[in-house]
Amino acid sequence: MSSSLMGTIVGDYEIGGFLGRGQFASVNMATHAKTGETVAVKIINTSKMDRVKIEREVENQRAVRHPNIIRLMEITEVDGLVFVFMERATGGDLFELIIARSRLQEPEARQYFWQIVDAVSFCHRNGVVHRDLKPENIFLDSNMNVKLGDFGLSARFEWGTPLTESVGSPNYASPELLQRACSYQGPEVDVWALGCVLYAMITGTLPFDADRIDALFKLIKSGTYRMPGYVSVEAKDLISKMLTIDRDARASVADVQRHCWLEEQAKKSVPAKEVKAADDPNPKLLAKMLLAMTDGGANQVSHKIRSCRSFGHVTAKRRASQCSSFGSFARACSMESVVTTPAC
Repeated sequence: MSSSLMGTIVGDYEIGGFLGRGQFASVNMATHAKTGETVAVKIINTSKMDRVKIEREVENQRAVRHPNIIRLMEITEVDGLVFVFMERATGGDLFELIIARSRLQEPEARQYFWQIVDAVSFCHRNGVVHRDLKPENIFLDSNMNVKLGDFGLSARFEWGTPLTESVGSPNYASPELLQRACSYQGPEVDVWALGCVLYAMITGTLPFDADRIDALFKLIKSGTYRMPGYVSVEAKDLISKMLTIDRDARASVADVQRHCWLEEQAKKSVPAKEVKAADDPNPKLLAKMLLAMTDGGANQVSHKIRSCRSFGHVTAKRRASQCSSFGSFARACSMESVVTTPAC
């Protein structure tokens, strides 16, 4: 389908070369007819996918235009096909960066995490909860600025009106999402996931991990995790405030932004500058980034919670086979119990 569309003008764009195909959509390059800007376009067959799901993601992502969020350029429907033109992120994703580095040093992690939290805060201020925050959904542009993507499980929320869908990725799911009759406001589940993301960035592992899904959920509900001794007291304190079982006592996004571990970054940070993408995008990354939205639901497991890739010593040949695994992590460092004493 997508190959036959090459050269076709859709809206302001000319459809270019084929990049990849998923269960419900395909991805092509596209070029703006007037400016020459190259973007990526996801082509969705509406007869194969729930239109409500498509509309929900598009509207939620439209509502959150921010320098650290993947930008929607244009959406057009022609003859039962939805064309979603999106900004490119050519620097890979956070998962790939962690794998390449084994773990990030705290100064670098702080820089990325500040941008991630700023993007999530913007979403919440505009009534959108992401619900699938994880390194695989955090992309980087050519200048290594954060670009939050994949709003396929996002939802609109209103204070006082609880959400009841248990969705997300297992290792990043908060305890309230695992209850038989779950009910939550929205932002608190993103904060828990942010705690897991920060832990992953500075340790190269996940706070909660098990070979079996029931064992994983038991760990999450108990809040049981351990922390490497090399992590700073301030980082441990911030993570513990985000990974608090009691959601009423859990830090808010505003609390996270004010935490002393981020104080230095907060002082020197300026609004993120939108950068024009490089001319040599990574085709596989573009395809993965765009197909994630429509194909993610096919990999959902218990309670609609999606599986996720594992960290650890992952080689290029093994990564594909571990894409949806819950494999154990290699833990080469000495471990100590999580610190709960306030650091600031």
